[in-house]
Amino acid sequence: MTIPGLQAPGPYLGVFTILGGADEFALDVIGTGSFQVDVTSSSQDVPEPATFLLIGGGVGLLAWGRRP
Repeated sequence: MTIPGLQAPGPYLGVFTILGGADEFALDVIGTGSFQVDVTSSSQDVPEPATFLLIGGGVGLLAWGRRP
């Protein structure tokens, strides 16, 4: 099951039905079930643009220092 990334934290309930039967065209109810998914909040730190600039500058200097 996929929960969208910006879904609000909390419990989400769902149900499902299993269909089948004697042949591939049968739609008899074979079983049903329910489920609960608890979405919790998790914050992921996002680097600031200055961090990317420092890393990029460092990689650039390393590449420049290795040139023949």
